[in-house]
Amino acid sequence: MRKAIIILWVGILMIAGCVPATHPSIVFETQTPSRIPKPSKTSFPTKTPTVVPLSTATLFPYSTSTPSHPLLEHKWYPEKVLISVDFTGGDGCCFFPQTPHLMLFADGTLIMTRYDEIDNIAGRRIWEKKLNRQEICQHLNSLDQVGFLDYDPSTYVFDGDPRIMGGGNLLIDVNAWKSNGGAFRDLNSYFMMYFQGDSGPGTPTILPALLDTYFLIVNYPEVGFELYSTQELGVWIMEATEFPEGVPYIHGSELGPWPIEHITLAKLFSENSSFSGDVQMHFLKFSGDEAINLYNFVGRSFNDGDTIYEIKNDGSKKYYYLFARPLLPYEQPNNNGIDFYAKNLGKEDFELSCYPSDGVLSRPSPTLP
Repeated sequence: MRKAIIILWVGILMIAGCVPATHPSIVFETQTPSRIPKPSKTSFPTKTPTVVPLSTATLFPYSTSTPSHPLLEHKWYPEKVLISVDFTGGDGCCFFPQTPHLMLFADGTLIMTRYDEIDNIAGRRIWEKKLNRQEICQHLNSLDQVGFLDYDPSTYVFDGDPRIMGGGNLLIDVNAWKSNGGAFRDLNSYFMMYFQGDSGPGTPTILPALLDTYFLIVNYPEVGFELYSTQELGVWIMEATEFPEGVPYIHGSELGPWPIEHITLAKLFSENSSFSGDVQMHFLKFSGDEAINLYNFVGRSFNDGDTIYEIKNDGSKKYYYLFARPLLPYEQPNNNGIDFYAKNLGKEDFELSCYPSDGVLSRPSPTLP
């Protein structure tokens, strides 16, 4: 059985933001960018691709200490987002807003963020697939059966000072016939300690319902996903910091010159609204062919940003730091930039019905290596 790859870091820390002014019409150069464009594969390969995870963990046998909750029939008007799961980075992480590890919308759209390598380009990519009503209900029934809908997040408390400092959180939000959610500090690390019998001072109380929920998340099947279609592209730009003697700070890959022919990056940077914070950062939104061409330029993946430059009139290079990724449904930056994902979207105008006969997700039982 193939070992599951755990994505344990998807940062969402960002500097405060606001909606930018509309930028002018942009025409891209017709020449092919130097970086490899759209990958030839549009769905998960049948064989395991070369994966370079940010962090991995050994999987342990599935917990059987949680009694299975009896499944019941439910009918309700669902929230637009049913499930959101996110692993956030810790201290010093992430200038730019990332995407959730897993998100399920009421219309059946399921997205997953995965760190992989395709066509020699490694990076984060968003994958998607469409679920039918029964498959949606299997997800919600599974979370109900392991007890998460009735789990009390306030029980996740530490015995003394936390043993791990400055780490990230696991964020889980579920909106089914009842809602529940919480932020669980360094759960990925304490999960491993728990199964190693290390539950002494500095570790939290992890009840079986949370253990089983976490196990479902990190073992989520990757079958049937395709690359997320780029409808809107969010682009964050900041000037590269220069050290003494005018040497620019180059971070990530140096992609080369800005690929837009009829408008300069300097003009975009100066005319659009900026985020307020320790550094000046600007947000732009592209759509249609503009979004596709620019996303091709950055390799149709996203990490922690790349460096680009423009040639100034005197022939010198002006460096900028750029981060670009697809925007998700309902996603808009807000005024303070802390909560980038749209919250309190309201309910759908249709009813969703789930039944015990819809079943649950298959729960794998890996053995110790």
